[in-house]
Amino acid sequence: MFMPLVRVGSALLCGAFVCLCGAQTRAADKTEKQTVLTLENYLKALGYIAVPLTRGQNNDLRVVVQVAGKKREFMVDTGWSLTTIDTSLRSRFKTPRELGVSVKDAILGVLDNSEEVIIDELKLGTARLLNEPSLVKTLNASGGSSFADGVLGCDFLLRHFCLVDCLDLRVYMRSERLSREEQAGLERTLNQSGLHGAPLDRTSALVSTCKAAIDGNELVLAIDTGSAHTILHSKAAERYRLRIYQTNTRLVGVGTVGNVFAYATRPKLFEVDGVEMPLRGLVLGVTYMSSWKFGAEGSPLENVDGTLGADLLAADHGLIDFAGNMLWFKPGKHSRDGAK
Repeated sequence: MFMPLVRVGSALLCGAFVCLCGAQTRAADKTEKQTVLTLENYLKALGYIAVPLTRGQNNDLRVVVQVAGKKREFMVDTGWSLTTIDTSLRSRFKTPRELGVSVKDAILGVLDNSEEVIIDELKLGTARLLNEPSLVKTLNASGGSSFADGVLGCDFLLRHFCLVDCLDLRVYMRSERLSREEQAGLERTLNQSGLHGAPLDRTSALVSTCKAAIDGNELVLAIDTGSAHTILHSKAAERYRLRIYQTNTRLVGVGTVGNVFAYATRPKLFEVDGVEMPLRGLVLGVTYMSSWKFGAEGSPLENVDGTLGADLLAADHGLIDFAGNMLWFKPGKHSRDGAK
């Protein structure tokens, strides 16, 4: 299964994060007085549980969990297909076969992978989750710096109807899908608060993609909070004859993945869903991404041109709604069709 992660060196870009107003909702009285609520309060009223996140040294999203009787740090990575724990935790859990049971997951179906274990109890904030499936993989190389004890991947985020707030650092979870009326109300509220909703497409690897454009040239980008910066495949840069600039940064993934030099490009206009997603002083990275299976024939990401990473997702108040299959962000004033 596809499990990409882009880790970068010191910095490819610097950009200020922006503060944005919370969602608005109507008061219950007949005066129709507008009351400004924080997104957290609004979502809690809809039955979501809010779990705080932090940022790792590579701008990735991190969450403190309690697993196997101890507090540990996991990544929350929208570019990582399947929830994964480090091999150091393997002895604490058993596969369905070792447990002598048959397990059918709502997202993954019947679990018959010999490398897939069942986490009997996982706690995030006030949420207590039982029987969470997880792959086992070496995440922390011996003698190297600590990567993470685990990664909460797209299967987890889909299973728990999550909404990831990339600016205010929250992951919101719910025990069941919103009703159609509740989902429509959430989308209406986010739209009225000034955010634009871009539909997402889900690949067979569970990773979501969006339609984007750079100076009018169409792209498909994976939504990837594990990628510190927004990165374009060098094949796309060559296809559109983008002007690129050399940097001294290398991109490194898990294990031997990556370890390639990064370049940068400075477009006049970057769009998602035909609407400007402001760069706010940031540049876009460019590198050869075949190690991450981008553009590889037969790969679930064969038609993907790069990642929409943590930098832009935070700078433009990205909200990733896995249940609604939408990316919300604060748009700019320009687009190809003149929409605002």
